[in-house]
Amino acid sequence: MLIKISCHTAVKQLQMIKEELVLLDYRDKLKKDEKFKKEEDIKNSKPIPKLEWYTIPKSGKVDSPYLISDAQKPHLCQTCDGQIRMDIQNQVFKQPIAFQPTNTLEQHCHENEIEMKKNEVKKQKHEAQVEEEKRNETEDQKDEKEKKKQREWDDWKEFNAKGTGNMNGL
Repeated sequence: MLIKISCHTAVKQLQMIKEELVLLDYRDKLKKDEKFKKEEDIKNSKPIPKLEWYTIPKSGKVDSPYLISDAQKPHLCQTCDGQIRMDIQNQVFKQPIAFQPTNTLEQHCHENEIEMKKNEVKKQKHEAQVEEEKRNETEDQKDEKEKKKQREWDDWKEFNAKGTGNMNGL
């Protein structure tokens, strides 16, 4: 890639040298030739002609692109500068390893607040439902729950005998 850029820069500098030679010849000619200098002064004293404006008629289609003919292309870009620039941009702005955030800190906080409010509403509904179930519970259901809880505790105690915990400390 660096070789490609160096070659492109060298070609561009050669083109600039040619343009610079033309300008230096013009400057020397103005200094040496008085007749040429007077002609140029007369040309420069004339007012600059007004620019002509052209409008491109749009076709009836929506989003129709303007096509550039092959004859117009050399005037738009005389070098391969665009391709090299695109290559560099693709290298600089390549897909990051860690993805960048897509929203601001304020947006994130706002989303978190909304989420917390939703969770709070869910929690309140759940608590209200549990309390409603407790109120509507009969004595038989309460006894059944207590027995179930006691059975689960007994099963756990049988499975985990006393003294079978962490033995590494001994």
